[in-house]
Amino acid sequence: MDNLVVYILVTLLSGAIGAGIGTYLGSHFSAQKQERRNKEIRNIAIKALNIIKKYSGKGNTYDMAEADFNTSLSVAEKRIFIVSLHKLGIPILATSETKFDIQHICFEKIVIDKDEILAIIKQVESGYCDKLFYIDPDTYFTDNIRLSTLRSVSKRWVKEVFAKSKLDLNTRMINYPNKWFESFTWAEKLGTAVFRERIAIEDYYTNEGNIKEGATKEICTDIDRGLWDSCFFWDIENYHSVTATSSLNTAIINLLRNQNGLTTTLQQDKKNGIAN
Repeated sequence: MDNLVVYILVTLLSGAIGAGIGTYLGSHFSAQKQERRNKEIRNIAIKALNIIKKYSGKGNTYDMAEADFNTSLSVAEKRIFIVSLHKLGIPILATSETKFDIQHICFEKIVIDKDEILAIIKQVESGYCDKLFYIDPDTYFTDNIRLSTLRSVSKRWVKEVFAKSKLDLNTRMINYPNKWFESFTWAEKLGTAVFRERIAIEDYYTNEGNIKEGATKEICTDIDRGLWDSCFFWDIENYHSVTATSSLNTAIINLLRNQNGLTTTLQQDKKNGIAN
């Protein structure tokens, strides 16, 4: 009987040790494989940065490196690192006018700073940017183009429409210039609908109903800083649905509080002999 118990314990212990060793070795080899993969990707990104670095000095700009950059690197290579380069400060041009094209990456006409390129290379070598290598470039740049476009449209609306609006002191309603919407497309109006609704508050107006001095500049600065970006990701119907639900919940809570308050008062009055 004792031998059977010892045999069972030895078998279980051997299995546990084997499983532990197998798990450790599996994790170790997996980590090594991933690190080799990351080093390969880092080297590709550094290769791209070195191409740009060749053109630094003498006031040369990023757009001068475009041809060499696109011919020296394959589409597959660019797809791996292009998002990380943009996030690290390389001025890749992707706007509504110049759509993102992985086959021909465009750069802005900005002077190349060699020290900045070297600093980015160090960041890539250290592995701090590894997680950026797995972001899909098409989705990333498409979203950026949309956001940049909506920011631009919103700033135009602020300067051309909101800046000329008036606050009616009697009705507390904001009046905009006649037919302002004719200079904006339907898509532009839909894309900025939540922003326009959120910004329509009395805080931006004087006691005379005029826009406060510096208000439009402040709003445009906040748009550039991304403080209004959350508005651009809301569909106006969904926004109205959420605000309506919130208002209804608030009304119900207030009603219940008032009802509870009334009940408490009646109970107190009854206790004091005031009510029947």
